[in-house]
Amino acid sequence: MTKKVILFAGIIVLAVVAIILADVYPIFFMRPLDTGVVPDTDISVIRNGVANAYCIKSSEGYILIDAGADSEAFKKTLQEKNISITDVRHIFLTHSDNDHVGAIGLFPYANVYMSEDELPMINGEMTRNGNIIGRIFSGNKNALPDGVTPESLILLTDGQELTIGDRTIRCVKAPGHTPGSMVFILDDAYLFTGDSFKVHNMQLATSPFTMDEKASKESIQNMYEDLRDTKLVLTAHYGYYHSADIANIF
Repeated sequence: MTKKVILFAGIIVLAVVAIILADVYPIFFMRPLDTGVVPDTDISVIRNGVANAYCIKSSEGYILIDAGADSEAFKKTLQEKNISITDVRHIFLTHSDNDHVGAIGLFPYANVYMSEDELPMINGEMTRNGNIIGRIFSGNKNALPDGVTPESLILLTDGQELTIGDRTIRCVKAPGHTPGSMVFILDDAYLFTGDSFKVHNMQLATSPFTMDEKASKESIQNMYEDLRDTKLVLTAHYGYYHSADIANIF
């Protein structure tokens, strides 16, 4: 009986390990950019773990696209780049997963923007059916950092265009990875994807840990013309690409 129990326990352990490895292995294939400047642009890259945030200077202060997971590391990187926290005035969240919102509490003077469709992810109406590790550490839900409330957010709609000093940002809904995932197009030239999609072998593909694959593919199809009108596509985990080189297989 003891041998059977040990064998059964061993099988269970192996099965659990296999499920976890299968669920998290995409992380090992993420290739974020190192902290620096995107060539031939004035867009700075901030690497925070396996995620990239992007920093853009405007005549009304700095604009961030997403804000990483580790606030202390994010703060240190900004200091190294001589960017004052008080000069960051606008933060656009592509969605509410922790690796994109973790440092927004650092910026007391920043307006924080997010799609109105993402609100249920942070107010408890919807749970995050993503990877196992994420569910363990997030309690199966998304949340804003301490001190940041849903009521403090500026909610965005599909197609909305904002002028921030000398820059423009157009907001395009891209549900799938999360219900309120949104891409942002800067100055009609640079498309920031968040996790709405990734580029693999120069083709558009859904990102790992996507909640709704069908919706994600539809979003990719719908935004492809917008993408082709831009110069660069800048992803959260897979670097940047020249828009003209990317093919759509959906």
